[in-house]
Amino acid sequence: MASALFVLVLAWNVTACAAQGAAIVLHVRARRRGEEPDTWNPFGRRLPLSAVGAAAGLAVAVTATGRFALGVDAVALLWPALAGVAVAEVAAQRLPTGPRWAGPAFAAVGAVLLGTVPWNDE
Repeated sequence: MASALFVLVLAWNVTACAAQGAAIVLHVRARRRGEEPDTWNPFGRRLPLSAVGAAAGLAVAVTATGRFALGVDAVALLWPALAGVAVAEVAAQRLPTGPRWAGPAFAAVGAVLLGTVPWNDE
């Protein structure tokens, strides 16, 4: 069970890192073409919805596992929220009618995965 969870967490993190990189690259390319894109800001207008998605996912993980650790859960909340912003940004730039739920859903899945990892269980 733990190895399957590790693979899922690893896959989610690789996807999150790729989304962060893609959001930055797309923004730089748009600026080089002379377009004036919306300034990409991971703490911008998409963050509140992604944070809500991450908080909901973390609540599910804490309820399912019965553990709560402030330090670990802060990472399990912030990183998925920021990754959700990047996914929403890439979806908005690549798909003009991109789904608005993509970022919060990605953040919720990441928070569930990171919240269920047994970080310090012995």
